[in-house]
Amino acid sequence: MPSIPDTDRLHEALLRGLHQWMSARGSAVFPCRLGNLQGDLQHLNALFSVLGQPLSASELVELCQHCDRQIRQVRPSAGDKWVVRYKPAPAPRSGFACQIAIASSRENPTTEGSWLLPCVPALDGYYAQQLARLFDLLGQPLSEGERQQLQVGLAKELETGFRASPYSRVVIRYQSVAPPGKGFTCGVKAIVQTLEERCQHLVATHTEPLFGRHADAKVMAVARSLGNPAANPILDIGAGTGRNTLPLARLGYPVDALELAPAFVDRLQTALELEALPGRTMRGDILDPQVALPRDRYRAAILSEVLPHFHSERQLRSLMERMSEAIASGGLLLFSTFLAADGYEPDNLALQMSRVTDSFPFTRLQLALALKNLPLQLISDESVVEYEQTHLPPSAWPPTVWFERWASGRRLFALTRERPPVELRWILCQRL
Repeated sequence: MPSIPDTDRLHEALLRGLHQWMSARGSAVFPCRLGNLQGDLQHLNALFSVLGQPLSASELVELCQHCDRQIRQVRPSAGDKWVVRYKPAPAPRSGFACQIAIASSRENPTTEGSWLLPCVPALDGYYAQQLARLFDLLGQPLSEGERQQLQVGLAKELETGFRASPYSRVVIRYQSVAPPGKGFTCGVKAIVQTLEERCQHLVATHTEPLFGRHADAKVMAVARSLGNPAANPILDIGAGTGRNTLPLARLGYPVDALELAPAFVDRLQTALELEALPGRTMRGDILDPQVALPRDRYRAAILSEVLPHFHSERQLRSLMERMSEAIASGGLLLFSTFLAADGYEPDNLALQMSRVTDSFPFTRLQLALALKNLPLQLISDESVVEYEQTHLPPSAWPPTVWFERWASGRRLFALTRERPPVELRWILCQRL
């Protein structure tokens, strides 16, 4: 069994992974030091590194060439300044798109920016440290009192956002004071986005299939094991836009598709009606006791990529109790969930970051306790990546550009050589 990296190494990997969830835009002003272009660009790259988007070697070369042309054209004098405007690069690029120009000593360009960070309360000290570095690089170092005040406000907003939704972000806005004043104004505020709002945004901004074009190979294998499709109703929980629901219904399985996000429900219902398929949609949260499910009806229930959104043992137990009631005796329960490697106990930072990355892990002990004294027997426990890569057609793997990295645990732990201590697993149970 591969060894688990030590805590310090795992925390470093978590912080590297954090950068992909940061976003920043703004403008920065700093002195144009004659004859020291390399130093000026190192200063700029230090700023971008704090914001989570350091320049690559090729980007540094390209920027150096651009700045060199600027210097030859403008011929700056003592007191002139670099003005850098930056914003997130358009997809599929990562990093910043930036413009850089030289302002004369007579001009007073404004330094301003907004920095969007995931609401991870365990990182309040790290965020405050990075903010202090940011203001140092902008030429306005914080006093110890200012730093402490900023960290208190930051911690409060991080906690507010985290409690509301894992998709919440804290936005830090700052702006230089107009001359003859000095210093910066700075504000910190949590912005809450619910899962439903996130799904609505995804539908509005993406035209390609959000979760892939093909059904899960494991889902289809379980369905085929049931026998006559018409006699084996299936419950698809967290059905999304129907990646599994529609192929199952086309084979003749009566499918009840439960989905939380209205945008997904509407799209899936339209698709079922257009093809006159034996399926229906239901809007609701499987963890909501007000969402009624028929008892002993289903020959199989599937939850593909749903449990990574859970974040407590209580939720896991509640799901198993509901499935024990809804699945008929002899029926099957298939779900994918992140499981921690044996010997690894996720700490507070890992658990909070896992909510940001939709990668919340349970331990095998927690899974066993969730099944305890229920009429559900564990049948198999398999790697999702290994199973799907083996059984999907080559043209269908990976399902999306992000899937393999996410399912292997590398979107949470940005490790290159070592194996992350969590991974997505297919868990199959039988209702006794």
